[in-house]
Amino acid sequence: MIYGRKSIDLIQAALVFVTWSHPPDKFQYLNFGQFINIAATMVIDLRSSNDERYQIPSSNPEVLHTKEYLEAVRAFSACYFLCSGIAMSFRRPSTLYYGPWVQECINILDSPASTHLGDRRLAAWIRLQRLAEESLAIARVGSDENSSRFNHSDPRTRFILQGCLERVKDWRQNLPEEIMTLTLEIHYHVILLNLYEPGLYDNHEFRDFRPPYAIHTFLSTNTFAPDLPQYVDARIECLDVARNLIQLFLQFSPKILQQVPVIVFTRMMYAVVMIIKLEVFNRPTTDGGDMSEAEQIAALDLMRLVLEKLKLSSDEGRFFIPTTFHAVLGRLHSRCVESYWRLAMGQNEMNQIIKPLMNLQVQDSSKEKEETSSEVHRERPIPQQQVLGLEYLSQQTEDGVFLDTSISLDDCFPSPAANSGVEVLWTNFFSKGFLPTGTEQGFDMRIMGT
Repeated sequence: MIYGRKSIDLIQAALVFVTWSHPPDKFQYLNFGQFINIAATMVIDLRSSNDERYQIPSSNPEVLHTKEYLEAVRAFSACYFLCSGIAMSFRRPSTLYYGPWVQECINILDSPASTHLGDRRLAAWIRLQRLAEESLAIARVGSDENSSRFNHSDPRTRFILQGCLERVKDWRQNLPEEIMTLTLEIHYHVILLNLYEPGLYDNHEFRDFRPPYAIHTFLSTNTFAPDLPQYVDARIECLDVARNLIQLFLQFSPKILQQVPVIVFTRMMYAVVMIIKLEVFNRPTTDGGDMSEAEQIAALDLMRLVLEKLKLSSDEGRFFIPTTFHAVLGRLHSRCVESYWRLAMGQNEMNQIIKPLMNLQVQDSSKEKEETSSEVHRERPIPQQQVLGLEYLSQQTEDGVFLDTSISLDDCFPSPAANSGVEVLWTNFFSKGFLPTGTEQGFDMRIMGT
């Protein structure tokens, strides 16, 4: 890449790096965005070349059924998907735009030319992402400050958003169950949050839920519009979807959480931030007049369930990603508990802005400060069903019951070593539901060696 070389192999390498790289100690040092832009540039260069292997759609029918062409389709479509996912998460323009070539990639992945279940799942991911991208663009919720400002009190705007939500829900209802995975279900809920979120505002402040997030300890200093009728409905919907998302996260076993990309954890954080904003720091004045104590306690209990899951997954610090997010969420939980006890004791609190993902450093979780008040209801274990109030999905999902052992890639690669490496990556990404899906992501390389 440094010397300007471009190939499918280099694009695939960049995508793997974007998907499985570890987050740094500080948020501003994240580099996955730079590498996905490099991959996107290579896709653009190869597609604009005169090489028929990279022309999608191709005018040569003989090329359509070659393994090289299928590999190009996979790499190009995955690159589009990651670019769009990163842009959606960070509320910024995508490097790789949707075009007829993306639809052609979807058609090929869903055609008899591909026998791998992972191809059909990749096509489903792209369809959902395109729906989200298109919906946010239509509703003018999006990638830059000029396009994201709109008046949600306008009935026309609400009608457009409702139509977008219906399209996304129709996608979910019509998706075959063998295609659905737990990570895809989480992605679906993130998109629902993105579409419900504008209802919390009069003029939508799209930066409010952009990583590393900004949590004000007073609602009065947020840009929410709690006095508007649509705010009440949007708040209910956002909290319902956020709790569903966390429920899905809690269904992962500790073993599986030791292997999934970090995007799974960041999406959990998005839901946690939503709940904290709307249930913990939701008082409009310093006297806490409109504060719901029951809601705040439930939110703290829910955070504690996630912390317990992360602690088990970290295996005493042996696995980097769960350990990192255990530390990040632990610090945020402590701050929320401190606010709760200040309110309970009638103490006023100065407004602060909390950015939970700015500091990604891992401290010794066992030695971190744990205030007595942080263990609300410590004496009684809280069943997950009681906190979440929702039915769990089948536990079969977490271990990838959709693995098709009859699929073989033996004929696709020139050497046993190459075939083995691709088999591991392809099976992990798709058959177990670990598809690369967007923003900062990581993977413990010790897993790859097993």
